[in-house]
Amino acid sequence: MSINRNISKLGGALRKDKIARELDDEIQTHIDMETDENVEGGMKPDEARQAAHRAFGNVALAQEDSRGAWIYRWANDFAADLKFGVRMLLKNRGFSAVAVISLALGFGLNTTIFTVVNAILLHPLPVRVMHWINAIAIFIMIGSGWKIYNDDVILGWLHFPDGLVIGKWAQYGLQWHFFGMWIFVLNGLAYISYGIATGRFRRKLFPIYPREVLHDLFAALRGHFSHDDISMYNAVQKLLYLGILVTGVVIVLSGLSIWKPVQFHLLTSFFGGYNTARYVHFAAMTAIVAFLVVHVLLAVLVPKTLRAMILGR
Repeated sequence: MSINRNISKLGGALRKDKIARELDDEIQTHIDMETDENVEGGMKPDEARQAAHRAFGNVALAQEDSRGAWIYRWANDFAADLKFGVRMLLKNRGFSAVAVISLALGFGLNTTIFTVVNAILLHPLPVRVMHWINAIAIFIMIGSGWKIYNDDVILGWLHFPDGLVIGKWAQYGLQWHFFGMWIFVLNGLAYISYGIATGRFRRKLFPIYPREVLHDLFAALRGHFSHDDISMYNAVQKLLYLGILVTGVVIVLSGLSIWKPVQFHLLTSFFGGYNTARYVHFAAMTAIVAFLVVHVLLAVLVPKTLRAMILGR
């Protein structure tokens, strides 16, 4: 039974490309038919095709919605496999107990080691690894997000050059975006868990006092940067790093409400609807890009901060 099911999964994976091509052909046929009707109505060919695209909506999102049924089936299979695994663990309680105790000891030992290392190094190895993984994920998400934006613009005067986007077509951009999104989410969860478990967030980001924020902000605006001890963040840095963590959460939640507005209708309603969620998502992306510009500029002005993120000290 299990073998047949796995063979069926493999066959479905091999047929996925064929199904995707058929879906693309179906959408293109629909747009072509709409274009022909517009031409018959007196429009010029270029105007007719543009009108057909506007009437159809975002092609990439329509393709993704159609693939929702495939994802749902795989989710059911995953749930069934998970239930089977739980039943096997309950059936073999001795093995399960040994496994749980081993994992608990492993987690405890790792936490102890990380705490000691964290006290020695400015940026422990886990922080550096997660930092550079996050940099790659954000680069992918921004470039692919700009490609998706070009397919359905929000601001009529803003269009990102093809040299700055990722993905030849909007659908490829969407696939890259989801790839980067999963890396960003999983890496972000690991980073937040690590920061809380080791107390790094408590030591680095708190407390924040408004008076110190204003003092350090005015000092920065006058060009007075104090980086004698890069292990300590000033009040403005604390506020920015805390703000970018919140922005990361907002961009993921708003992205989910755009991706699946029906399935996550409560989340979409929280953002004020689909269109408002797009504006929120775009604003969060803009905030992240602005943060990256400042972040890179400071790394150039104070090279030892970049060295610390590479070597740890």
